[in-house]
Amino acid sequence: MIDKFSEGDLVYIPQAVMMWSDETQNNTPYLKTERPTTGVCLTSHAIINPKTNDRLIQIYAKGQSWAVQEKDVYLMDKKGQPSVS
Repeated sequence: MIDKFSEGDLVYIPQAVMMWSDETQNNTPYLKTERPTTGVCLTSHAIINPKTNDRLIQIYAKGQSWAVQEKDVYLMDKKGQPSVS
């Protein structure tokens, strides 16, 4: 499967998206977004979760790195708008 994002891409994260952190970074291992936010893609390739077969990408948002399902975030265009296709 072709990677949807590149390292450094600005991404739109809608409301109610689950994000998981490395427990060593934060006392809260996950976060559900309360409102739409933006983040930066940290890797150019997705990692497959062997239990669920979901494609996960690493993003930086809200002051730390998170794993998020690739299908839940969208690339932002040059005008700062979500590029939903």
